[in-house]
Amino acid sequence: MKFIYDPNYHFLLIQILFNFLIGGVILAGIIQKLISLKNSENLHPLLSLLVGIGLSPYLIAILLNYLLWIIPHQSDSFYFIAVIIVFVLLAFVGRKEIRALLASIMSMLRNLHKGLIVMGFFGLIIFMIGWSYYLTTKSLTEHDTLEYAVQGKVFYDTKEVSYDAHNYDEESGFYYVGLHGYSFPLIASWERICNGMLGYRSDLFFRSVNSLYGIWILLSIVLIAYKAAGRHLALILLIALPFTYGYYETIFKYHIDLYRIFFLNFSLLGMYFLIKKPSWGLAVVLALIMGAQANAHSLGALLYILELGVIFFFLPLQWIPRLRYFAAILILSLLFGSLHYLVDVIWGTGWILQEIKFY
Repeated sequence: MKFIYDPNYHFLLIQILFNFLIGGVILAGIIQKLISLKNSENLHPLLSLLVGIGLSPYLIAILLNYLLWIIPHQSDSFYFIAVIIVFVLLAFVGRKEIRALLASIMSMLRNLHKGLIVMGFFGLIIFMIGWSYYLTTKSLTEHDTLEYAVQGKVFYDTKEVSYDAHNYDEESGFYYVGLHGYSFPLIASWERICNGMLGYRSDLFFRSVNSLYGIWILLSIVLIAYKAAGRHLALILLIALPFTYGYYETIFKYHIDLYRIFFLNFSLLGMYFLIKKPSWGLAVVLALIMGAQANAHSLGALLYILELGVIFFFLPLQWIPRLRYFAAILILSLLFGSLHYLVDVIWGTGWILQEIKFY
């Protein structure tokens, strides 16, 4: 096997650093600020960090969605600076919580079981070797991912998100028949904006999204197992899950599966916490995750509708407080992504009401 070095690797690392890690720390600080509200259920700092890491690229995508929809046809620098400003403002708002979060995480890492660290390190090395080879040798294929990549290019070229009966790009002849939210294609658009700003020609970040969300899912499962049952179960899951064929095959391909499943997993966990002990801070965090889940994929949107029903019927509150929680979660989740489907039904393709013809 010949290893192929791609000169865009360092650009990929920069994007992972900002889009996932720095953005994730900022959003984790905001999450900690929200859940520190009175009567909120406390979340483990590492769990908050994982949620923030997963939400960070999505936040960039949904910001682009609104910007390209409301203020289209601007330059790369306009959209790039707009996104940076939002993250800077969030960092300022959550600055105290970010400092406390980082201090807490560093303390926990120093006390982490050495066996877990060693297994994680070797697992990461094995993954990086295979992943690097995969990224640089396998073409961007498969129907869904290729369609998202092309639509992301269309969004970038036109600098516009519109809602029409037919998503057809006359210049390229591309007809987008997807029923899903735009967040995944807009990650490709964001990478192109970064390319334009920094002088690169790379799609490695878009190629890597599914794999990285698979890592965040694995880490979240191991963390929850570690807190619930101790290091032995955590070690077993850390070893067993990556070597199951389904997980291994899914993490090493270009697709949306692990991106959407990440948000589904955390929306279910958030529902559990909220129903166990209702709090406004958790309700806000859950609404953000549910909006991301819905916008990521139509399956997430359909499950989002069911989740709203579960929240309404199972929150252990009287009717008036329950309605307040439900209304707040509905409005915030709409603004954070699920609004896409309502707009698409009214002014766009009709979403699941449309008839798709492949000819």
